[in-house]
Amino acid sequence: MRTAFQLASLSKPFTAIAILQLADQRKLNLDDKLKKYIPTFPYPGITISQLLSHSSGVSDQDLGQALATFEKANGHPHTNTELLQFLAGHPVSFKLAPGQKWWYSNLGYELLACLVEKVSGKSFDRYLARYIFKPAGMKNTYLLSSPKAQQMYQAKNYDYPKIYATDRIRIDQTAADYKERAYGHSNIVSTCEDLMKLANHYFNGSLVKLETVSKAIKGTRLENGQPNSVWMNIGGLGNTVDGLGWFIFTDSENRGQLFHAGGMAGAVTILLYDMEKKQTVIILDNTGSEGIYKNAQNGIRILNHQQMTPAKRNLAKLYGRWLVSKGEKIAAEMLTSNKQDTTNFTLSENDMNNLGYAFLGDKLYNNAIAAFKLNCTMFPISDNAWNSYGEALEQIGQTKEAEEMYVKSLHLNPVNIDSQKALERIHAASGIKK
Repeated sequence: MRTAFQLASLSKPFTAIAILQLADQRKLNLDDKLKKYIPTFPYPGITISQLLSHSSGVSDQDLGQALATFEKANGHPHTNTELLQFLAGHPVSFKLAPGQKWWYSNLGYELLACLVEKVSGKSFDRYLARYIFKPAGMKNTYLLSSPKAQQMYQAKNYDYPKIYATDRIRIDQTAADYKERAYGHSNIVSTCEDLMKLANHYFNGSLVKLETVSKAIKGTRLENGQPNSVWMNIGGLGNTVDGLGWFIFTDSENRGQLFHAGGMAGAVTILLYDMEKKQTVIILDNTGSEGIYKNAQNGIRILNHQQMTPAKRNLAKLYGRWLVSKGEKIAAEMLTSNKQDTTNFTLSENDMNNLGYAFLGDKLYNNAIAAFKLNCTMFPISDNAWNSYGEALEQIGQTKEAEEMYVKSLHLNPVNIDSQKALERIHAASGIKK
């Protein structure tokens, strides 16, 4: 209960609470444009509410390459202040307009932390400590950048170093997640006991007004009036819409429940709350375990004397580990025999593809070819699967076989640009004119 864990994205509700508190105090309006408070922000149409609900269009992916170049020039990952400097000097066109579509954004929550500092006049760690941690009685919670971080004990994280690795290792501070210097999106450390206090104080109106809580957990809408639906099924938990700092379930099985979760190398976290029954389940894990999110739902079921559902294992990851430790034949037999067991296992084309690329990146070519080939067998109508198989074959010099895979990809999807370019590349190298 009192061991502290890194929360990863479960830190985001704290940022949302800070913004809602400032709204309660009329120091800002949720429908205000961010540029009103941060004049150098180069996107005049983005509102505070859109940032809170991941519908602002601010995309980590759209900014990724330019931000990486900026960080390389500075010699370190960006800080919140540097993020503002970067955006002011390197405006990038986002693919999505504000309010057009839900798109998860870590950078959006970093901007919200900047807003908290700007409006409150306090550093983010001091604001959290004074207006959230202290009134909620959270004595073992802190921001990693605060002086308190050096005084507190926190669990060490363990994870598989590769998607196909058979054993966990201790995750050290050189991992990318642990080099971050920004906050608002992550980097809060807390305990189960403290998070229970947070839930109690937040949902009973002690931290923000109850009418504000009701607005935060209602679910937001896009500019076209449609619900701000979360298009990715987070953790396989079910369909949700985004509120203001929380994901709210819309399916009948989980109606009345909301959650936020987090994940980073060696850490998986979730806080799940039933609004009608006022039940809270919190799980903090420091070994990157599978099924944590589903286990939170099982926690609610246990509280209500209901049948639990198995937490599904990732069959692609299991196949990768068997491929490394037991060989191609036995690994393939294991996957084939379990792929229909959708109660206990999950298998996706994307997971198998990622496994293949992990092997390819580590120059484990035989394993990469085995994974890509099996993926094509499992998902024969996927043009992307055949394209990836072709890419692996081309990389190891099997150009003729690669060409066959690209042709199959284009047969399934004539506008697959990657396969088109690959064939042009192969034909150019061989002197064939098309």
